[in-house]
Parts: sequence; C-alpha cells; structure tokens
Amino acid sequence: MRNFEFPDPATIEWHDGTDYDGGAEIVAVTLKRARILMSLDEGIDIDVTYRIDEKQFAKLTSYLTRIFDGLIRFEA
Repeated sequence: MRNFEFPDPATIEWHDGTDYDGGAEIVAVTLKRARILMSLDEGIDIDVTYRIDEKQFAKLTSYLTRIFDGLIRFEA
C-alpha cells in the first residue's frame, strides 16, 4: 500500500481469511521478468511469480518504479 499524499513508506498488509492479520514496511523490491521479490522489515520475504506479455511487463515496471521509488532493483 502506498499513500502518495504523505511521505510514509510503502507497506503491505495481509488477511488471514477472517480478519486483519498483520502488516509490515517493504524495505527492498527486486523485479525480474517473471518474478517479484519483496523483503519486509519484519524479516519476512515474499516471492511471487507471474506470466505476462512484454507490454504488460512494461506497464508493471513503470507502475512499480513509481510505487517503490528508491526501493526497487531490476534483474534480468
């Protein structure tokens, strides 16, 4: 989650299926062609894989660059 009105850090929250279960600050993001890795300040790592075409990947890269300004790293 990112609030552009205030300079708060990017965060992520999760739900246990019934209720809010936790959240943390995102401290590092690595974007690859078919994968995104996020490290959280709570010592948790999130690893997500996906399949999208080149046009969608370009849009994703642009969007995430704005969201994670200064936190994102790109790898092949």
